[in-house]
Amino acid sequence: MSVDAALVHLLEQAILLVTDRSIEPAAQPAQPSVTLERFDTQPWASATFEGHRHEFDLLIAGPEDAVDGLGSAMIRGFLGEEFSLGGHVLADIQHLDSDKLVDGDGASALRISFEALTVRG
Repeated sequence: MSVDAALVHLLEQAILLVTDRSIEPAAQPAQPSVTLERFDTQPWASATFEGHRHEFDLLIAGPEDAVDGLGSAMIRGFLGEEFSLGGHVLADIQHLDSDKLVDGDGASALRISFEALTVRG
């Protein structure tokens, strides 16, 4: 499995862990949706390790209260969990930024940006 595919799998599993639900074809209307909006990977190396630096944005959309709760849970969940990546180790993950848009009908969209470092294990 490539590093990109492994990290996307990690993101899927982390989202499921944090949201406490399984992947379903159709989201329930009251539940916010989560979309991997941007994903960039660059090679990374230090004197002793080599790996990849990843930047990604998650977009959470739905009812404002549900979006806020899920956004907070995802940030805590990503930063507080350890993930295995078949041959790679998640060495670091950071929350870079959050940007929220709210419409007049109580719906909102929250974009959360993260940066992660994976190294060969």
